[in-house]
Amino acid sequence: MLWRLFHSGRNIERYVHDDAWALVTGASDGIGKAIVHELLGRGFNVLIHGRNEQKLERVKEELAAQHPDRKIALVVCDASQVSYGMIEDVVRQVGDRYITCLVNNLGATERRIIPFAKQQWADVEDTTNIGIRFVAQLTRALLPKLIAHQPAVLLNLGSSSQLVHAPFVSVYAATKGFLLTLSQCVDMEMRADGHDVEVLYLDVGEVNTTAHDVHGTFVVVSSASMGKAIVDTVGCGGVFVTPHWHHECINHILCCLPQRLVDRLVTNSMLPRRMDVVDRKTE
Repeated sequence: MLWRLFHSGRNIERYVHDDAWALVTGASDGIGKAIVHELLGRGFNVLIHGRNEQKLERVKEELAAQHPDRKIALVVCDASQVSYGMIEDVVRQVGDRYITCLVNNLGATERRIIPFAKQQWADVEDTTNIGIRFVAQLTRALLPKLIAHQPAVLLNLGSSSQLVHAPFVSVYAATKGFLLTLSQCVDMEMRADGHDVEVLYLDVGEVNTTAHDVHGTFVVVSSASMGKAIVDTVGCGGVFVTPHWHHECINHILCCLPQRLVDRLVTNSMLPRRMDVVDRKTE
């Protein structure tokens, strides 16, 4: 946590060079949209990804009005239907743009907060396609561009759910565990080969978004606040980092508590969100 005392929050500007572009997945709302806003404000042109072209066009118009000097383009695909051809199509949509920043923000979110034993085939397929296959294949396809355009940065958005082993979102949390390991291994590869590509895994706590609509508290921060915290974190010197200081404080408190108590607190916080229980109550 002490790194915050010596960190300017402006290190992202190191990667703004030669008409730099960033690609942000899941950018049509929430944290992704907030990150795009921050990157545009720091000098990047941005490719915004989503599966709904009309929604992306509206977001593009809104952001273009706020950042008239920046260029914004769309990347349209449904990450839950990942395939070789789809990833190749994304690469074609990126084209010859000078990519120096890739933000893997897209996640399956907690759309189905139910016990693993009650998950359907489609639930597991969608979550793993989005959280593992899409992010791994997209990063594989675009990493050579980041290396060619170095210095560059790769930001992978994780979740505190994998850190605290949150129940009822087991597959989603597991995809974030995969993403953490992928981030650490790719970081080692970049340093071993002498590439100036910074890799960060961002431990994101609870955020008030369209997919997670809860009132803001010390625990639950706004999308705008999280977007700024994520961009400010670049250059902190570590791979695993908790971008928002609220969530880092909470993590430190949890580390001081007995594991059994932490498990109880986490479980009690998730129980009211169980969709299978809510569904029965509304029948």
